[in-house]
Amino acid sequence: MGEFFSIFSVFALGFVFGWILREEMAKRRVDKLMAELEGDIGEKVESLRKNAIPIKIEIHSGVYYVFNQDTDEFMGQGATRKELEDELAKRHPEKRFIATPENLKEVGFQ
Repeated sequence: MGEFFSIFSVFALGFVFGWILREEMAKRRVDKLMAELEGDIGEKVESLRKNAIPIKIEIHSGVYYVFNQDTDEFMGQGATRKELEDELAKRHPEKRFIATPENLKEVGFQ
């Protein structure tokens, strides 16, 4: 009976130790993956921010006009959203445009 108890105790201690070790390894792996992911996301956000232009959209007589929000520089116009997007893409290739949600609602794009 004493032998059975000794074997069971060793098995139980090994199980607990293995469980704790597995948990620690999992935490380290998740922390490493999160650090890599945050680095990649940070780089992508910075890249998007460099290529992004904040814009303001206005509508007058059924025509949409886009202005640079920072400088009030005219950037393009179009009768429809599609025409406006095409015009901006043609005049400013490889740039992204950011409008506020309130502005998009104001002109009916949301």
